[in-house]
Amino acid sequence: MEPMYRDEELITIPYAALIYDEIEEYEEVIADLTGEIEKNSNNYVAYNNRGLALAEIGRIEEALSDFTKAIECSPTGPMPYRNRGNIWENRNQAEGAIEDYTSAIALQPDEATLWRIRAFLFRKVGNYVAAIADL
Repeated sequence: MEPMYRDEELITIPYAALIYDEIEEYEEVIADLTGEIEKNSNNYVAYNNRGLALAEIGRIEEALSDFTKAIECSPTGPMPYRNRGNIWENRNQAEGAIEDYTSAIALQPDEATLWRIRAFLFRKVGNYVAAIADL
């Protein structure tokens, strides 16, 4: 299934400001995005952005669920992998983070930031050869 939006288009749709922490009324955003999901249950952007809002208010399990659903709706969009990987990283679950960053890199191989983050994670788990290869 083709994604509804390309990741570079995420900043042009409602609530993309979440990425930049410009919206602080997270409960309202979550309610609005839930409404969008009810209208179109395959809207990976709505799942991704709701996941960001949920993570901001500490509802991490729900955020993980939304990022996973976004990936199921659009496995070719790297942003939900990156966001879920970030949660794994913050939870000190490097293996899960490495897996998600690897998926994001496969979809967006020119994104140097992804390679650097994965290198850091490889170093964290003691895989120095892989860490050096990513740099």
